Amino acid sequence: MEIKDVAMKYVLLFLPGKSLIKFWEVSNEWNHWFVSPLVAYQQGISFNKLSGNFYQIVDVDFQSDPNLLSLDNCANGVPYPSLGLFPKRIKVLSSRSGMLLCKWVAPMKNNHSKG
Repeated sequence: MEIKDVAMKYVLLFLPGKSLIKFWEVSNEWNHWFVSPLVAYQQGISFNKLSGNFYQIVDVDFQSDPNLLSLDNCANGVPYPSLGLFPKRIKVLSSRSGMLLCKWVAPMKNNHSKG
C-alpha cells in the first residue's frame, strides 16, 4: 500500500469538508475518489465537532511534546493525544483546517564538559 492510499483511506476522511476541497486537484484519481457518494457518507459520519487544540511548551532549556487539549472526548478521534506515535520528537510549527505542520526535532546535546 502506497502513502497516497493510506492518506486517502485513513487521514483525509477526518478532515473538514472545506479542507478536502483543496485536495481535489491532486490527481484525477483523487478527484474521482472525492466525488463518490461513499466518501461523502464516510466523511459525514467522521468526527465533525471541534476536538480541541494542540499546545506545546517551548522554552530555552525545555521543549515538551505536543499535546491535545481535548474539548470533547467523544469528538476527539485522536488515538494518541501526545502524538507519541512518532518515532522521533516533533515540534508543531503551524496548524490550519485540521492539519498540523510538524518538524522533526533533534535531541538536545549536553555541551557541559566535566572537569
